[in-house]
Amino acid sequence: MIKGFIFTHKTGISKIASGATHCLITRNVFECAAVNSGDKSYLTVSGDDNEVSYNTFQNKTDEGKMLSIQGPGSDKMAKRTWIHHNYFYNFPPTANNCSAIQIGLSGRSMDSAFSVVEYNLFIKTRGENEGGICNKSCKNIYRYNTFGDGCEELSLRHGNFCEVYGNFFMGSTGLRFSGDDHKIYSNFFSGCPDAIDCTNGDGEVAEGSALTCHDRPDRVLIVYNTIIDCTSSFQEPGRTNGLGATNITFANNIIQGGGAVSIRGSYTDPVWAGNILWNTTAGSMPASGYTLNDPMLATDASGVYHIQPGSPAIGAGEGSFPFVMLDIDGQSRGSAPDAGADQLAHTPVSNRVLTVADVGPKAGIPVATSKETFHSAANEFRVFPNPVIGRTKIYYSIQEASWVKLSLLNASGISSLSLVNCRKEAGNYESVIDVSPLPRGYYWVCLTTEQSAKSAGIYVIK
Repeated sequence: MIKGFIFTHKTGISKIASGATHCLITRNVFECAAVNSGDKSYLTVSGDDNEVSYNTFQNKTDEGKMLSIQGPGSDKMAKRTWIHHNYFYNFPPTANNCSAIQIGLSGRSMDSAFSVVEYNLFIKTRGENEGGICNKSCKNIYRYNTFGDGCEELSLRHGNFCEVYGNFFMGSTGLRFSGDDHKIYSNFFSGCPDAIDCTNGDGEVAEGSALTCHDRPDRVLIVYNTIIDCTSSFQEPGRTNGLGATNITFANNIIQGGGAVSIRGSYTDPVWAGNILWNTTAGSMPASGYTLNDPMLATDASGVYHIQPGSPAIGAGEGSFPFVMLDIDGQSRGSAPDAGADQLAHTPVSNRVLTVADVGPKAGIPVATSKETFHSAANEFRVFPNPVIGRTKIYYSIQEASWVKLSLLNASGISSLSLVNCRKEAGNYESVIDVSPLPRGYYWVCLTTEQSAKSAGIYVIK
């Protein structure tokens, strides 16, 4: 564990090397001295199963990333990095290769990293156009982050099978994607220059194009998002000799105000369905893909728009997207999803716009005086959520807790559930592991159905 340091040495020195596992970098400040020569990062992670949490990365002025996740050799990725509750602040426009977080490289982009990036705050990260997050690997999850004032885009630049959900884009550039089979859902965009940008591809990796190309987007699902007053709500820009995109689904989104949808290139076999537009025009979206209707939105104290009783968005979701289980507030979608990022619900809100008080070294740590549950992301105990997407099992390692509860909110279809070396209890719909006491050490939770595992919540109490 590295905790409580202020790093002011030269950029490019701090690293977790390949082969180093289960390291914790927490509650530090990274403000390293510029070297003004070469691509050098504040912190580079190349080993598996490491955690970077509750740090501040700030005031970078030279080339390189604030946080770079790489891996062994030239084409492999570090696995299962958990990046959460960090504050990324003030990365002025500098050069190429200047993102707050970059996961992978062109040459590593076909390898799966299984990283989880959640509950991070990005403010004024403008090092380059991909200055928020630059994804260059497969099967990563980006959720519950806030991209705020002056932040450049979350870019799915290379790689396939990533999920982007539950994020707030508030005055940032927005999101851009290349590659295949991504899922983009339950996100909120407000006041962005470009909310969602579908790359007009200049190559097709599956057919032998170089890994450095802008891989043609194929089979990407963009569903249940809310887009408010963005200069460009959804676009595919023009490109000379561009390959365009294929089989893109844009469904059950709410667009209010801002610019029209713009498609300026090849766009083969798209699906447009169930979208609600208000105070804007459809542009390139066909009439069959939307209704023009006031969604009856109202803002909360953070500037996030929510649907109100009587809204035509209620129960209006079309098609089957079973992976969309939660809305922007972290509330259950149920069997009749509402269009847009928000589900009209009266259950507790677990996701909201982050502030500087929620992230970085000084963020509060809840202290429990009884068997009250706190979500793992809100405390500093070591809980590694490592989803192995596309396989049959999902694992968590747990350390330094005296009580653990695993609650599966939608657990139908689970054939077995186990916490190694600890007793278990399992029901049909809501399955719970309740362990007391739990000695110090590492344990593995194994769920044998991937989809149910994604709805799990880990809770720890000291």
